[in-house]
Amino acid sequence: MRISTAYFYDHASSQVVQAQKRITESQAQLSTGKKLINPSDEPDRALLIDRFRSSIERQEAVKTNLSTQDRRLSSQETAINSSVELMLRFKELTVQASNDALAPSDRQAVAVEMVNLRAQLLEQANSRDDLGHYLFSGTSATTEPFVETGGQVNYVGDQTSTRLTANEKGHLSFTYSGSEVFGRVVRNDASTQSQPQSVGFFDVVDDLIAAVQNSQPDEIRRGLAETDQLFNNLNLSLVQLGADRNNIQQETSIIESTVLNLRNTLSGIEDLDYSEAVSRMNREMLAMEAAMNSFSKSSKLSLFNYIS
Repeated sequence: MRISTAYFYDHASSQVVQAQKRITESQAQLSTGKKLINPSDEPDRALLIDRFRSSIERQEAVKTNLSTQDRRLSSQETAINSSVELMLRFKELTVQASNDALAPSDRQAVAVEMVNLRAQLLEQANSRDDLGHYLFSGTSATTEPFVETGGQVNYVGDQTSTRLTANEKGHLSFTYSGSEVFGRVVRNDASTQSQPQSVGFFDVVDDLIAAVQNSQPDEIRRGLAETDQLFNNLNLSLVQLGADRNNIQQETSIIESTVLNLRNTLSGIEDLDYSEAVSRMNREMLAMEAAMNSFSKSSKLSLFNYIS
C-alpha cells in the first residue's frame, strides 16, 4: 500500500486538530460546569434538559402564586381576628346593657363605646391588602365592600368567594366575600309574629346600639342573641381560613419536594462531574502531545535517511 506524503501530513494534522478540539470542549465544560455545551451536539439530551427546566419553572410559578394567596389570606385572617376581638367586647357591653338594674344614663354611656366599636368593625370590613385591594369584596377587589349611606351600611361587593385549584386535590380559598364573613342573621320577631327576616351584619349592630341608647330591654335581649350569630359567622370564617392556609402550606411543601427531585434529576443529566472531566482532559492533553511528538519525528524521516 502506497501512502503519499500529502496523505501522511493530512492524516497526522487531522489527529492533532481532533485532539485540540476535544481539549477545547473539555475546557468549555469545566468553565460552565455543564456536560452539554452546544444543543446540536446531543439533541436528545438538550430536549430532555428543556423539559425538566420547563417543569421546574411551572412548579416555581405555582409556588409563587400560592405564596401570594397566602399573604392575602394572612391579611384576611388578621382582619377577622381583629373583628372577633371587637365583637367580644361588643357582646360584653350588650350583656352589661341587658342588666335590668342599669339606669338609662348608664346605658347611654355603654352605647358610646358600642358606637366606637361599630366604627372599628366597619374599618376592618373595608380592610385592604398590601397591594391596596379590598380584602372582603369578593372578586371586585377595587370596590369598597361596605358603603355607609345615610347612617346605613350596605354591602356592594361581589358575592363570590373565589377558589384556587391546587393539583386537582381540592380548592383553596383565594378570598372571601364580605357577605360571607360579615354574614346576615335570621330575625324572628315573636312580638309582631311577622315572617323571619334576613338582617345584615351592621343592621344588627345598629339596631342593638339604638336599643341600648333607648333602654329597650326586649330589643337588647334580641340583639344579644343575634350578636352570638354574628360572632359565630366570624369564627366559622376564621376556621375555614385557617384550613385554607394549612392546605397552601401543604401544597407548597409538596411543590418544594417535587422541585428538589426535579433539580436532582436534572443535575445528573446536565451537570458535569469535575473529577472525571479533569482526568479526561489530562488524558486528551497527553494524547495530543504524543500525536504531535510522533508527527514531528515521523516528518523528519525520508528514504535517503534510511539508505544512509
